[in-house]
Amino acid sequence: MAVEGMRRIMIMTLLAGGLAASAPAPAAARDTLQVRSSALHPDRVLITLTLRCNAPRARCAGRLRAQSLDGVTVARTRPVRLPSRQPRRIAMRLAEDALHDLSEAGEETEVDLSLTPAGGRKRLIGFAALSLRVSCRSGTTIGSSPAVRLFRVEGFGVYACTDPHRRPDLVATEADALTGVSADSIAIAAPFVAFVTVGGNTCGFNSLSLYDLRAHRIVRTLSSQTASTDSANGCTGTTDTVTWLRGGSPRAAALA
Repeated sequence: MAVEGMRRIMIMTLLAGGLAASAPAPAAARDTLQVRSSALHPDRVLITLTLRCNAPRARCAGRLRAQSLDGVTVARTRPVRLPSRQPRRIAMRLAEDALHDLSEAGEETEVDLSLTPAGGRKRLIGFAALSLRVSCRSGTTIGSSPAVRLFRVEGFGVYACTDPHRRPDLVATEADALTGVSADSIAIAAPFVAFVTVGGNTCGFNSLSLYDLRAHRIVRTLSSQTASTDSANGCTGTTDTVTWLRGGSPRAAALA
């Protein structure tokens, strides 16, 4: 009898575990707006999303909204009709001034998504981390050589393209206080790019940075030093230039 009782207890335990494992997930966990991929395209002034609606078909049609985490509208609200539990790629046009706001967030921006179905049904919530997408055709050209195209994407920075089939290098962000889009502030001697940044208030300073396209990073920075005199409120200091050698021949970039 003791053995039989133990068998019954084991069978009941196994059955309870199987029922628990096969029980459906709560509706809150099932009914979501899943983001498979997301990207920001500054040249096209839009974002692209690959979405999967994990809900019944009636709840997968409605108005889609995209907002920053602090509630600012990122893209224009648009109607969508997504298939139930199947991925679909859609595009959303950026709202006015949204590109400028997104540029301040850097190369990746977090966005809240919501899909509000018709008929008062409960909305679906999703989350996207927008990755910046630029190509060798993007932006405004500010310098070029036979091997390199240097271009600026307004609000995001300066990029260098050495291979049209690869992602361009981010040479300098807007936070680096670039002097402008003119070729006067940048020089190319592949595999190097030299560029000027500015900063400071009363007197200011100039920095010369050397970006190595092979190492994909800045390998040297030289800064001018200035000081403000109390008597004349003037500025004094020195200005540095950067010089490098390539193949035994001097290739100098003397940038003011």
